[in-house]
Amino acid sequence: MSPRTSLPVVAAGLLLWQMPNRAHAVQPAEGEATGTADGRGDATAGAGPVDAEDAGVGVAPVGSREAPTRSAPAASGGTRAARGALYRPEGKYRVHLDVDFLIQPRPNDYQEPPETTQVLRPMLGIGFGHGVHRHLVVGARLAFNFHRSRDRTEDVLENDIVSVTRGTAGAFLPYLEVLPLPAGRILPFISMRAGFAWEVATTRVKGGPPGAMVDLGARASWIGPTVGLGAGAHFFLTPACSLDIAALFDTRWLFARGRELGAGAPDPEPWKASQTLMNLGLGLGLSAWF
Repeated sequence: MSPRTSLPVVAAGLLLWQMPNRAHAVQPAEGEATGTADGRGDATAGAGPVDAEDAGVGVAPVGSREAPTRSAPAASGGTRAARGALYRPEGKYRVHLDVDFLIQPRPNDYQEPPETTQVLRPMLGIGFGHGVHRHLVVGARLAFNFHRSRDRTEDVLENDIVSVTRGTAGAFLPYLEVLPLPAGRILPFISMRAGFAWEVATTRVKGGPPGAMVDLGARASWIGPTVGLGAGAHFFLTPACSLDIAALFDTRWLFARGRELGAGAPDPEPWKASQTLMNLGLGLGLSAWF
């Protein structure tokens, strides 16, 4: 073999002998971190296998050309929406206890003096409702109060007369609440109600000076339709309990009659139109939702 033909063969043999040594030199030692061109090491090198889900990296299917993607954290707005859905009246039943503080800005025929505004006794109420729609709650409320008074005028006391009046008043009011917001910790509403109201007052007069003893009684009754409007809000303390505050306005058209009590008393008077009353007030209540 001539030197011209043997030189390429020798060079090829030297090249093949050097390739395994170079491949061994570029392999990192076991557990050694690899470096990048800018001198920073790979934090995951030498740390053992890392689960792709733990690292927050999405794994592309085998054969897919899509690059692995990092999963985005859950939006905080979605969490707030889930919490707000707990305070949703739709589909829930409501039981509520409340009290109305009412005044009559216009005089009526049993006020004394008639030209002043009368503050009525608070009306205690219990009611039941149901959220039939995300913007509607329907229900009914029964309200009542009791009162007792004694005549302590000078003439009555001087003649040893005892005059006591006992009475009760009430109202039955189906209602509809319109909720502009379907869910939330604070739910404003507009309410409409219509029903009827009544009141009964009984007066007994006993006593008097010797030889002029009296034992008299009389009863007066009122009844009539009533309609009202209100605006307020439910403030949810928990998903199952709310504090309710509302401003109220209603109008009542009353019919009245009176009768005397006791033996030989005449027949009761017929019902007749009595008066129209307008009430303004504030309602406070507590509701359970389930």
